[in-house]
Amino acid sequence: MSGAPTPNNGTQFVVAWTPYTDPTNDLNVAFDNQVKNTVEGAGMEHVYCSGKATAVDQSNCIDQFIAQNVDIILIYPADVDAMAEKIKDANAAGIPVGSFFGNIPDVGQEQLYTLTIPVYDAGVLNGHKLVEYLTEKNGGPQGTVLEITGLMTTSQAQDRNAGFHSVVDEYPDIEVTVRNGDYDTAKAGTITTDWFTANPDTDAIYIHSNCDYTPSVRSALEALDLYVTKDDPGHIGIFGTDGCNSSLHEVRCGFQDYGTTYPTDLAAAQMAQIAVHYLETGESPQPGETVNIPGLEGGNVAMVEGSGGPIYFMELIEYTQDTANEPTLFGNSFMSEPNGLTSCDDR
Repeated sequence: MSGAPTPNNGTQFVVAWTPYTDPTNDLNVAFDNQVKNTVEGAGMEHVYCSGKATAVDQSNCIDQFIAQNVDIILIYPADVDAMAEKIKDANAAGIPVGSFFGNIPDVGQEQLYTLTIPVYDAGVLNGHKLVEYLTEKNGGPQGTVLEITGLMTTSQAQDRNAGFHSVVDEYPDIEVTVRNGDYDTAKAGTITTDWFTANPDTDAIYIHSNCDYTPSVRSALEALDLYVTKDDPGHIGIFGTDGCNSSLHEVRCGFQDYGTTYPTDLAAAQMAQIAVHYLETGESPQPGETVNIPGLEGGNVAMVEGSGGPIYFMELIEYTQDTANEPTLFGNSFMSEPNGLTSCDDR
């Protein structure tokens, strides 16, 4: 696109942000604050509307933004199918859209860009590590696994599930039971309690978000006297992704086994900075390009073709007991203790 846009209201650019739900944990709070601080730091107006984890509520947010004639809409989709249609409404109103953590299906809509993490690959990595764990524990790739999913109307939960099953489904003697946790901490705790009360010999758990689920899974297993370290024969393997402080601490101390993370302390700020740069210059990243965006950490953004528009994938980082204390991991550098830097003697 050539030429910088001008504010729709004639005076100040307005950037609208709708996350998939209310800020229920430190990670979601950080995302909201990063967007707000980046937008307001550029002298632009920030408006907010929570998707409240439903397609209806987030669709109403988009309608509200369109009625306000904002300059750009940023979406963390609660329901990727519903948002594909709502983006078409924004397109019809002439309002560009960027998305966050949303591999939104192509129904003819246009997105300026999507910033996400390779969560399918995170699922794959967790699948391989879990197979290795079961092989070592049981003498072969066999055993029982509980999978607690995220909100399965979101692409990130769908991809975490699909990547994981692309690995474990190759092994007929690995039996996986799937329960939908909806990124609800309390619900994950109830699932864990109910499942392990009936199935205490289950070998492992794969959790879609160790930010949302680590505290309640730990509490549920502790109440059943099943939460022990890796050197105990009764250990239950726990694998997951996101990499918040509690997960890093549990992996570091040997109570959990493996996780994947990414530069979360930069994620939403990067997404918002791309929007700010577009409004200031009219420049938007295109597939196949490596675009330098002033103010963006690292500077260079490599874009690839995706459904509905170009996608920028952030870095994926693995951690184990030996590396969970790496100071640069966002759960250690950005979040409070206990984290991977906290002594295990303090438990």
